[in-house]
Amino acid sequence: MSKISSMKKILLLLILGISITLLPNFVQGVKAEELDSESNTSQIFDEFINSFFKDTSKVNVTNSVGLDYTKEFLSATENLYTQNNLQEIKRFIVDNKLLL
Repeated sequence: MSKISSMKKILLLLILGISITLLPNFVQGVKAEELDSESNTSQIFDEFINSFFKDTSKVNVTNSVGLDYTKEFLSATENLYTQNNLQEIKRFIVDNKLLL
């Protein structure tokens, strides 16, 4: 039983060592992917925003606690939309934790 117990300890230490070694690489990869995804907009996002701005009288924007944010959103993003700056619109949505 002593050999099995010591083998378990060695195996756990090995797993722990590998985890600690690989974790920084994983975290850096995630950060790079997040930054890349934030700087670009997807075709789905572009299509959604285009349909959103076609008729703004029927849209509803809320913040993360459910308060109406429609007027604020439109006043902050209508100019960006006319300039086709969808990246900044996406950033505004993310930064303000909005639901469209």
